Amino acid sequence: MRRRLFNFAAAVSLVMLLATGMLWVRSHWVADDIRRDHYSIAGGFARVTMLEGYSDRGQFSVARESDSNPNTKDGASGVTWNWLVDADPPTPNRFGRSVRGGSVFATFSGQAVHWTWHGFELSIWPLRHSGTGSPGYSTERTQVAVPFWALAAIMSFLPLVWVIRDRRQKPGHCANCGYNLTGNVSGTCPECGTPVAGKVGVTG
Repeated sequence: MRRRLFNFAAAVSLVMLLATGMLWVRSHWVADDIRRDHYSIAGGFARVTMLEGYSDRGQFSVARESDSNPNTKDGASGVTWNWLVDADPPTPNRFGRSVRGGSVFATFSGQAVHWTWHGFELSIWPLRHSGTGSPGYSTERTQVAVPFWALAAIMSFLPLVWVIRDRRQKPGHCANCGYNLTGNVSGTCPECGTPVAGKVGVTG
């Protein structure tokens, strides 16, 4: 049973590895931005909470942003999903890497990145207020970026273990599930039911 679960997990990891590789290559041509915006508008005040997944130039970023602003007219509240594709030429910014023109990163290019190392980034923009009057405008954002090579390395772990185990099948163990068959005379594996060659219970 555990062998089957491991095989299933390895297969899922392999599919995710292939998807990661395809997205990695795609990120050098276009930038994909998937966003979930939650709008709350009432009493002349609007609040938007955004969850974002962003792939660009070999990196995948996850961010949460909260904005508020005075709204002169009440509107409908709710949740919207958006998939934005930006194929503009890359534009350099002060982060030390390139991002697509018009991306959300350009809006915050004047803020400092708190921590960055070999493609890993942790960026925190604390709550900022602007404009006059109350409640005015406010914005805060937290962002984590991971290079695709790191994601690919994580996804490849289980498939690699599966290949190594398959090549290093121990003698006296079931070829299907790896169960120890020492002393087995039934001719079938008691774990998965696979016929065992050379045992009494095996018929021609």
